[in-house]
Amino acid sequence: MRKMSNEEKIEEVIESTENKENQDEIINAESETEENQDETINAESEMEEEIKFDDETFFKSDNVERKTEKTSNLNKIIIIVGYIFALLIPLIGLIYGIILAIINKPPSYREHGIYIILLSLIMWIVYILIGIAVIP
Repeated sequence: MRKMSNEEKIEEVIESTENKENQDEIINAESETEENQDETINAESEMEEEIKFDDETFFKSDNVERKTEKTSNLNKIIIIVGYIFALLIPLIGLIYGIILAIINKPPSYREHGIYIILLSLIMWIVYILIGIAVIP
């Protein structure tokens, strides 16, 4: 074996150090790549969860809209029936209107209940006047 000079030793140490630095850089790059892959996988799973949540929310809101639509149709029917009773049978219309005026579930019930009471009273008076006019 040949003796190495100091310069050669220094060069060899520098080369081995550079190789170790390169190896460290490669290892760091590989670990960063693995971390990025983990982050990508986590982000994808979060996106899937968000999509599932949005689908659930959409379907829930869709059901709520359907229930609200059915309820609003039912409310309209209840109010219309009250007006019909007020016109045709004022006594029942008066009772119906009082019940609607007392119930405050939808705010429109109170308002329409008062109108139904007034219409029932007016129709009652009209029917009495017609009865008086017909009977001689």
